[in-house]
Amino acid sequence: MSPRGPANPLRRHAKLGLAETVQVVDLFAHGVGVNTAACAIGISRKTMRGLYLDLRDRLADPLFVRWHRANAALVSLAGAEEIALVKAALFELLAECHAQDTCYRNFRAGRRASPICRACPLHGKFGTPEKDALAAEAVNSLRAFYHGLNIYAEDGIAPVVLFRRRLIHMATVATLMQNSRKLSAIRMDPGEKTFLSFGTFREILIGHMLTYFATERGIINSFL
Repeated sequence: MSPRGPANPLRRHAKLGLAETVQVVDLFAHGVGVNTAACAIGISRKTMRGLYLDLRDRLADPLFVRWHRANAALVSLAGAEEIALVKAALFELLAECHAQDTCYRNFRAGRRASPICRACPLHGKFGTPEKDALAAEAVNSLRAFYHGLNIYAEDGIAPVVLFRRRLIHMATVATLMQNSRKLSAIRMDPGEKTFLSFGTFREILIGHMLTYFATERGIINSFL
């Protein structure tokens, strides 16, 4: 018998039991870093990173749009025209900036006074220097979020695709934190089942994993 408990129906090739997989979902939703989460569950950092990325990529499903549909508005521009401008440029210009993160790393290391470099592709694209800076701040917020998660380069993914996945992820965690009842300063209540709450998100995400597994198993069985 596995020391980790009953078989896990959520992941076909799982290294974790069912209870541990639900814990991973909870840690992911709370934005806990990969290193800390791996220690909490008792698995390797590499395995935890893979689990986090798997969960993140599920967020592109329409089931989760309620938690990230306003991600384009993370760039805090006031008017409708400005928001439309951001949406039109977002996943090309911001992804280009996101992919060129040397300036941000230098800023974090104290080698630059500003996180925005002269070569930033956002300069002059949003009408005024102030709005350019707001767009750059959105990118830097995303970089800081992933730095806190201890997830860095992801090879083999196009910059626009990677930026979209990461932005959806950050927006989802922020929405959960802002719309969920807290059991403590940092822990959300899984028992609350309102429209944007953690409890509802958790239930839907676990259901999504179960549905995917059942579908995959059905496809495999059809060839047996």
